[in-house]
Amino acid sequence: MKKDARKIFYLGKGGAGKTTIAALTAVALSQKKYPTALISMDPAHNLFDIFQIQSTHTTVDLSANLRLEEIDPAYWLKKYLKTIEEQISRSYHYLTSLGLEKNLQILRYAPGLEEYALLYAYKAISEKYAGYRYLIIDMPPTALSLRFFALPQLSQIWLEQLVKMRKTILEKAKIIENIHQKRADEVPDRILKKLNSLIEENKKIYSQFSPEGNSSLYIVMNNDKLSVEESVDIFEKFQTSALTISGFILNKAGSADEWLMTHKVFRQPFILKLHESSKTLIGLEMLSEFSSGTAFQTYISDLMPKNE
Repeated sequence: MKKDARKIFYLGKGGAGKTTIAALTAVALSQKKYPTALISMDPAHNLFDIFQIQSTHTTVDLSANLRLEEIDPAYWLKKYLKTIEEQISRSYHYLTSLGLEKNLQILRYAPGLEEYALLYAYKAISEKYAGYRYLIIDMPPTALSLRFFALPQLSQIWLEQLVKMRKTILEKAKIIENIHQKRADEVPDRILKKLNSLIEENKKIYSQFSPEGNSSLYIVMNNDKLSVEESVDIFEKFQTSALTISGFILNKAGSADEWLMTHKVFRQPFILKLHESSKTLIGLEMLSEFSSGTAFQTYISDLMPKNE
């Protein structure tokens, strides 16, 4: 993704209003003539429903500056598995000769594949929308979102250990060659090369999630106990990582919001407070009307480049 592209992620408890906030943000930015892509990574899609769109496609151009896309987890899981199977088959030719390649089907039952497929999808869409100015991402439920953001760093740790193991194997192989007085030509090891490239790839993806990578991570919440507790949990989980939460957005704010201040997490002002609309925010016209309000426009102005 180009360096000047802004990525905005919305996290939070299901039903807190992530999709609506993401839609309002995308509409407001696109109406300021910024090429904007609004992506739903939530398996329980309702993005098209909010815009009152009926389509058999996963991608819809809503206007010249606004594209909607709903990620199909099943498609990306299948695509990811296919890539892994091809890589393993290329690296271990004996699988085919012994007829063992069918055993690779067991990969589809491995734990953690859902978040790997989601990360694979994110990498593809970030490349696909490289020419856009904004990429607005409606994230899946909390547990999956947390694993998604942690995955590149965890994968990097695992890959670094695999690199050490591979180097040990190559060193032992060289010792055996010396014992048998065989001198093999020095050629780069394909597996080691692949492991190192995966490490760099995971570093690059992880860096995109930070402010330095031109990303902002916002937690959307309501002023009810379950939403607040889950938002606190998300914030505290991120405290243990190198990533940071850019701010909180309070949806359906009311007169009894003062009790939120009992949580030390919320002692800083909310990035945005939205009161419940008297109208149902469905369809482009209603979303446009609501997003043109003073509170939301102030929030949008903070997202826009300061030199423009």
